[in-house]
Amino acid sequence: MPTDDNDKLSRREREIMDLAYELSGVTVRDLTDRLREPPTDGAVRTMLARLEGKGLLRKVNRAGRATWAPTASRGRAQRTALRRLVRTFFDGSIEQAVSALLANRGDLDNEELDRLAQLIEEHRRRTR
Repeated sequence: MPTDDNDKLSRREREIMDLAYELSGVTVRDLTDRLREPPTDGAVRTMLARLEGKGLLRKVNRAGRATWAPTASRGRAQRTALRRLVRTFFDGSIEQAVSALLANRGDLDNEELDRLAQLIEEHRRRTR
């Protein structure tokens, strides 16, 4: 069963999971072609088996090729990654994270700012 928070993944395992989400599933070849300092095919297979054992990937057959796909939806993975990012870099403060995003994304246009304001207002209504 997939863990809700994958804090215990190694750097390489996290890289593999990131690629699995980005590509909607990966082959051994995808990983040897795209990983920094690529390991051998055998090492990649071992890491895939480990991630499969942790319940994070499942092996599927696509067009006759062994492919490993994430077991959790992209949305669930996004929420988990965002929680980890906020906890790690912003002391758990969503306000600090949003402030940092706004400070670093000065190119938001008025439409984007209006949509963000609307999302905040909708959240206020739901939590009252």
